[in-house]
Amino acid sequence: MPAPADHSDDGSHTVLYRSVDNVGNAAVAQSCVVDIDTRAPRPIANWAARVASGHTASLQYYVSDPRPGSPTATVTIRVRTLAGGLVRKLVERGVAVNQRLSAAFHCRLKQGQYRFYVYATDAAGNSQSQVASNRLTVR
Repeated sequence: MPAPADHSDDGSHTVLYRSVDNVGNAAVAQSCVVDIDTRAPRPIANWAARVASGHTASLQYYVSDPRPGSPTATVTIRVRTLAGGLVRKLVERGVAVNQRLSAAFHCRLKQGQYRFYVYATDAAGNSQSQVASNRLTVR
């Protein structure tokens, strides 16, 4: 079943099939559903976060998938210093798409400004084309 880049075959398709042996005996027709998803998810991080060091940080994000043949995604969140150094990495699997979500962690970071970056790969293996990012302030 083709899955062209123009997304024209995205969605669910029912495939009918049957097998025939070398003598001509045909099996009963069977069917299965094939889901095609060629669209990449789009992470959104429109909400800056604030946390006091020693408390739980909550990083809010959203993974948009316009036609979710893959209703879940794997999300990776990287927290970096303003100079780009990685200070925290969170990975969440089986995250529902098309709803506001949050990732929490116990914050032991020094006071200051950080950025968090949200990456998403849907269940079909499509990865985002742009990374979402916002500010994390640690008090």
